[in-house]
Amino acid sequence: MIEDGVLDNYQPTFIQQSARATGLNVELQAGKVAMPDDPAGIKALLQFLNESRYNGPLSGQAFVTNSQRRV
Repeated sequence: MIEDGVLDNYQPTFIQQSARATGLNVELQAGKVAMPDDPAGIKALLQFLNESRYNGPLSGQAFVTNSQRRV
């Protein structure tokens, strides 16, 4: 979760590159992750930071999950 220190534990450029791999564009401002202006963009960024966005292992297609159950 975001409370787990994602923004403290990962470099903004790594977050940006990882998000791009799921089809999400993360903007950086002054070397920090910038919060989007629109509600849909905010939701997508928070889902990514919460590790709720991922690429399917077979198709490579980007998905959003509502479960945080670990396997």
